[in-house]
Amino acid sequence: MKIIQISPGLVEIPPKGWGAIEEVIWNYKVELENIGNSVEIIRYWDFTQEYKNGWRDFDIVHIHITDQADFFIKNNIPYFFTIHDIHAYMYANFTKEYVMTKSVIINSIVTFCPSMIFMERYSESKNKMVYMTHGFSEQFKPIDKDMDNIKLLCVSNNLSISGVHDNKGYVISDKIAKELGLEITFVGPNDHFFDFEEHIFYGKKVCRNVNKDELVKDFFSTHHILLHMSNIESGQPCLVILESIACGLPVVATRMDYIDIPGIEFVDRDIDSGVKAVKKIINNYDLYRNSALTSSKNFTWANVVRLINIYYQQTIKRTTKLIYIQRENDANGIPTDSIKIIEDGSLLKVECLINVDHNVKFIDSDGYLIYEDDINIYCWAGVPIPDNGVLLIHIKRIDYETPFVFRYQR
Repeated sequence: MKIIQISPGLVEIPPKGWGAIEEVIWNYKVELENIGNSVEIIRYWDFTQEYKNGWRDFDIVHIHITDQADFFIKNNIPYFFTIHDIHAYMYANFTKEYVMTKSVIINSIVTFCPSMIFMERYSESKNKMVYMTHGFSEQFKPIDKDMDNIKLLCVSNNLSISGVHDNKGYVISDKIAKELGLEITFVGPNDHFFDFEEHIFYGKKVCRNVNKDELVKDFFSTHHILLHMSNIESGQPCLVILESIACGLPVVATRMDYIDIPGIEFVDRDIDSGVKAVKKIINNYDLYRNSALTSSKNFTWANVVRLINIYYQQTIKRTTKLIYIQRENDANGIPTDSIKIIEDGSLLKVECLINVDHNVKFIDSDGYLIYEDDINIYCWAGVPIPDNGVLLIHIKRIDYETPFVFRYQR
């Protein structure tokens, strides 16, 4: 297959240091090519200028940023989507950020989501979502180390975090280490990363652009337990946790998803819980280390990308065809595309494009009701196309008296 991965365009790929999304995109490319695909990484604005019409030369287009999806939707470019945006989870249902993310998911072929709790947040779009973890790359391997002087470690793959919010839990981790009397090292991209309301750090700070080889050599090889007391992550588990357990470092992390991974002690986001978890790991270190190494085998990028490739292949075999599109006034009285009927492989689907309730009924050629559903903006209802290829579709807008009836004949 010929595949385009759309880069946000802010950090080079592969990243020389910080850049979690870019790290994901790079590993998608490496592992997809290892199994025989051709992959190009194209910056978003280059795609909008140079590939707007040329995208049909490719089999798959895969995007990674919510804010950049509108171009693909407006230009009817089918796309896969990997959700990385933590704000999609943080904002309430009625906010524009939530609605935007929901639209991107609904309009995707498939959305890969590395967090089950995110999928629950967008449960009405679950038919488009697949749980897909992140992975770790080949630099991260088991490391033997001296246990005489236990050291704690905090690492962030995030480049643009605002220090005042401390969403990675550095301040809590610092207090945990101080309570235990253990050495701790904090790795962050710059000095501003540590501006947590003028907190004076007990532990050692490392402020530089750390690449993956340096992360293994200078930090994972010299420390024993990773603390990750984050308040929100788009990936569950996130990259640094997977990289840590691949090297045999047990992890103390805040629980943010419905997962249990041997080698990781999930805790509440407070000092007392963290202290107890670190003590528990130290007292059973070999057990936690061996469990971490065993667990990590499920999270190689090769395994993750093989699953993604299966979804790509299924899409190549499926055809989508626009059957009918209807224009009517939206809630503000503005004429706009309102209803779309499409063939999607073996399904016949009715999609709602405006913020007005519509009732949809699918009736077979003998007059029997097959399926009925109510849909609104960015939602759809669909049924398998019957063997004789004939369906009647009744679509009734809530504020209209009579339904619109469409006869479908394959």
